[in-house]
Amino acid sequence: MTIATAAPPQAPARDRMDRAYALVRTIARFWLWFFFKRAGVRHPERVPRAGAVLLCINHPNNFIDSLVVGAAVPRKVHYLATAALFKNPLLARFLLGMGAIPVYRRQDDPSKMDQNAATFAACFDALVSADFRTRLKELKVPAVAVFHGKHDALTPMAQAEALATGIKGAKLTVFDDSGHAPPLEEPDKVNAALAELFA
Repeated sequence: MTIATAAPPQAPARDRMDRAYALVRTIARFWLWFFFKRAGVRHPERVPRAGAVLLCINHPNNFIDSLVVGAAVPRKVHYLATAALFKNPLLARFLLGMGAIPVYRRQDDPSKMDQNAATFAACFDALVSADFRTRLKELKVPAVAVFHGKHDALTPMAQAEALATGIKGAKLTVFDDSGHAPPLEEPDKVNAALAELFA
């Protein structure tokens, strides 16, 4: 599995904040101002205005955190939300309109786990506009492994080679019997490659 975007080199496209999203964001900003005496944003420059970025909310009250993130970030945010929230048709329509992506959890309904394929596709669509290959040389890590399946139909071999060439000290390992997920398809060989890397 290679971590790379499939988009050609280009300026990242900004995700359009439509009127409905902008209206809900304005309402969220009002309620946050109304309920909280003070709210501060630290290092807003770390969130680019365009291109791919992952925001990880690590707090039990994810609803409030989602409001805070949506109000603070001046771009459209796509949230991953439990599929249970999408059971109500009206709420589902609203959430989808706001860019939310349903996640099917085993504890909610084990029979629907296969629907997460659409979840991954939606996440890919939300992230694919970014291309950071020109910034690979900025990575400063002691060891990097680029794993690629020989039969990967999603990520071309050229992408893996570009990563291995662009990252200083990176080593490309190609797994002959794998597609897009060598850790799942050839776990023993992947473990051996990792053991060799960190030996």
